Amino acid sequence: MIEHQPVLLEESMRFLQVHPGGIYLDATVGLGGHSYEMLIRSSPDGKVVGIDRDPQALEMAAERLRSFGNRFSSVHGNYAGYCDDTSGEKGGFNGVLIDLGVSSFQLMEPSRGFSFQREGPLDMRMDPTQGQTAFDYLRKVSPEELEERLNDAGEVRFAKKLVPFLLKGIDHWQNTKDLANAISKVLPRRGKSHPATRVFLALRMAVNQELEGLRKFLEHVPDLLKPGGRLVIISFHSTEDRLAKRFFSDVWKTMSVMKRVTKSPVIPGWEERKKNARSRSAKMRVYEKQ
Repeated sequence: MIEHQPVLLEESMRFLQVHPGGIYLDATVGLGGHSYEMLIRSSPDGKVVGIDRDPQALEMAAERLRSFGNRFSSVHGNYAGYCDDTSGEKGGFNGVLIDLGVSSFQLMEPSRGFSFQREGPLDMRMDPTQGQTAFDYLRKVSPEELEERLNDAGEVRFAKKLVPFLLKGIDHWQNTKDLANAISKVLPRRGKSHPATRVFLALRMAVNQELEGLRKFLEHVPDLLKPGGRLVIISFHSTEDRLAKRFFSDVWKTMSVMKRVTKSPVIPGWEERKKNARSRSAKMRVYEKQ
């Protein structure tokens, strides 16, 4: 079993108020770390529904949670699509957790193409069984859309300069290393980060339509919760965190459907940041259905 360190585990369980007999939705189950803790704390009869787009991750999570029997059920798909499904525990969840971004397992697998630290194909799909790859996306996207994606999702400096370079050269780059090296010739290095870091982030979000999916999920998540049920959002990038924050102020607060539990985002403590480097950029916001 791959080692898995769920981020903000204790804090998320505490704010979700996981209790025996509760029903919870893990909208991004990954390798099952958060779901495992939910099942432990909701014993003996609590239930967890786990969603993930990645069939391999979902398979590993199911194996990890096999001992809980029918208390855990898995759903292969996008959490945004779950809102359209008429089956399941609609309106019946005591808590919903969404842990955004990609997992260490996905980043470490070269064949997935998420990271330029390892040479792999220009793929970046969270579900490798469907949809267009990053290579396909760059061959079809318009200059205007790509510039918008780089600016909004990746907050890439000099995006306007980079766009024609990317679109013109896409057929010459065979893998993630090629693309990262090419980007470094156009964009200056900022601090310790590689110039391609934010570009890869923006491309991944575009390929998987992550911001669109998050926006749709936030629109419908109150319908999934019982009154008093809580939503925990863990994000790793300012774009996602801002979206959640603005959704509360512009939609939920106006409609009086959700109230804010945490005024400021919860961040990992020093010990967790020391043990798990991925947790350093994590921010958690919590809301409760009124």
